[in-house]
Parts: sequence; C-alpha cells; structure tokens
Amino acid sequence: MIELYGNGPSRWAKPYWMLKEMNKEFKECPVDFQKGEHKSPKITAMNPYGKVPILKDGSQVVYESTAIMNYLGEKFPESGMVPKSGTMERAQYDQWMSFCTTELEQPLWRITKHTRLLPEGKRNPQDVALAKEDFEGMCSILDGQIGQKKFLVGTKLTGADITLGYTLGWAQGMELVTPHKNCMRYLKEMQTRPAFPGKLFQR
Repeated sequence: MIELYGNGPSRWAKPYWMLKEMNKEFKECPVDFQKGEHKSPKITAMNPYGKVPILKDGSQVVYESTAIMNYLGEKFPESGMVPKSGTMERAQYDQWMSFCTTELEQPLWRITKHTRLLPEGKRNPQDVALAKEDFEGMCSILDGQIGQKKFLVGTKLTGADITLGYTLGWAQGMELVTPHKNCMRYLKEMQTRPAFPGKLFQR
C-alpha cells in the first residue's frame, strides 16, 4: 500500500488531496514537526533533506510534492489528474505547476520564514514587504488569466488545480487573495470539492 508521510498545513496536503480525489487507498504516516520527527533517522533515510511530503510505494520512495503528484498521476492514468506526456495539455499542466511553485509559492515562503519560522533576530520586515509586493504583482496577472475558468487545463480537475488551490489557500491565510475576485471565486470552488482536506489548510 502507498504510504504518505507528512502532517498539517504543509505541501503534504497536495498529494494527500490528490489521492483523495482519486479515491485511492493509502496509509497516512504523520510526522510531528514539533518533536523533530522530520529529522529522525527513519525520515532522513527516505529523504536526506529531512522534509516532507514523502511517498513510499512498496520499496520505492519519492519526495518533493510535484514529483509525487506526477508519479501518482502517471501511476493511475485513468484518473486524468496528470495529462498524457507529449500533449499540449501536459505542457500546460507543467506550465501551471512551475508557475505556482516558482512565482506564487516563493514569495509566500519568504513571508512565512520572516514572520513565523526564523528567530526574531533574523526576521526582516523589509523582505516581507517585498515578498507581498511580488505576490501581488503575480496574482493580479493570474486573476485575469483565470477569468471564469473552472479548471486550469481542459475541462476537468488536474494536479495543477490542486497545486494552485493549495497555494491560493496559503496566500488567503495571509489575506492576500481577497482583492482578486476571480482567484477568490476559483479558490472557493476548489474548497467546496468533497475531497478537499480543509483541516490541512488551517495554518
């Protein structure tokens, strides 16, 4: 059985949500960050960087959320969660996955580090302000691109929607999405899906 290691409102939520959408059985393997379990020998043996999510499928291990999601989509092609390689739909899917992780998530991570994770002496309020400005610029353009789209690629949900839904949910926790009406509409629709794991998005 597939095992998925992680916990809480982290990138673990993305493959977790994807597996729920696929209606696939898997074993949840919680990792307690407060107890430092992500740095335990068991976890670092699977991911030497000591980070989650980690997916274990039999004797094989994959880490990094995008890699895990792509693996799951190609392992279960009938789900349609990852478009077929070599198609324009797959190129668009890859485009959105890349955009979310490089253009949207990067400033959110900077904000999180400089407001919550770093020791107070290392936090830089100026970096928070710049990161918010970066996110605002990208989200303003994204709002126009989304328009009234229900899904990013084609006519059904893909892993790209899960990734954007997760990322916008993270941003909304910082009150950065409300001004963008199309993004808010899209986010609310993603959050009303039966498989949406709401508890994992409470930061």
